[in-house]
Amino acid sequence: LYRCTQLDLALAQKLFEEAISVDPELGPAYSAISEACYYEVVYGFAASAQANRDRAIGPAQKAVALDREDAGAHCTLGRIRYLRREYAAAVSELQTALEINPSLALAHYGLGATLVFSGKSSEAQPHIEAAIRLSPYDPNMGSFLVRIAEAKYLVGDDEEAIRFALKALGQPS
Repeated sequence: LYRCTQLDLALAQKLFEEAISVDPELGPAYSAISEACYYEVVYGFAASAQANRDRAIGPAQKAVALDREDAGAHCTLGRIRYLRREYAAAVSELQTALEINPSLALAHYGLGATLVFSGKSSEAQPHIEAAIRLSPYDPNMGSFLVRIAEAKYLVGDDEEAIRFALKALGQPS
C-alpha cells in the first residue's frame, strides 16, 4: 500500500480483499482498500477518479461500522469524504479520529487539508504543523508541505507559500 505505485496499489487492494474473504470483520483491511483508492486518485492512476471516489466510500464506512473506536478508520473515512468534497462530513470524521487518538498525524493532516480545500485556510496550518511534528519522517511529508504552502498562499502570505512549496519539492517522490 505505502509503495504507492500503480501496480502496488492494485496488488494491495487484491490482497486486502483476500484478507476480508478470510475474515470479513477485519476493519483495517476495509480501510486499506479505501486508502489504496485514495492514493490512486491522488497520484493520477485511477482510470476514473469519480469511480474510485465512489468505490472508496463503502469500505471506509464498513471499517468505521466494525470498530467505532478505531481512529484510523475514522481518519480514512474523513480523507475519503474530503476526496469526495463532502467537507462537513470530513471534518466530523477527522475530529472524531483526533478525539480517539490526538497523536494521529494523518488525521491532523486530513483535517488541515479539508480546511484548506473548504476555504478555511487560516484554520488549517496548526493541524498540518501538528502532523509534521508528530511524524517528521512521514512518507506523506510532501503533501503536508504542499498543504501548508496552499494555506499560506490563500491567506496572502506569498513568501511563506513559496518557502513551503520549495520544501515540498525537495521531498522524495
